[in-house]
Amino acid sequence: MKIAVPIFDVTVFVYSCSSVHQFMRRRGYEVGSERRTAKACTFYERGASGAMHLCSVFGGGAGLSAGTVVHEAVHIVSMIFQMKGVAPDLDNDEVQAYLTAFVFNEVSKLLWKQIR
Repeated sequence: MKIAVPIFDVTVFVYSCSSVHQFMRRRGYEVGSERRTAKACTFYERGASGAMHLCSVFGGGAGLSAGTVVHEAVHIVSMIFQMKGVAPDLDNDEVQAYLTAFVFNEVSKLLWKQIR
């Protein structure tokens, strides 16, 4: 599943699985003990074309909470800012707040549709 993020020209790849640990291992990532029970994970991955992709994986199916989704949305926003060279503005965080809400809403729509 993909989310196109307007203005920033970024695509976020969203995955849903039963086990984040197993998903990451199948993709060839070393998974430390702290990740074995993770409900979600957001990371960069180089695609076949060589382009850097932003990926977020969610596990747990129907047990997934809104809190977990918003937690990962904050990581996604931080990574978008890093990719695009945008510094968070503590005096005017509207861009960060709107982007977090957008990412949360889009990820939620995709995940809840798949879970139901």
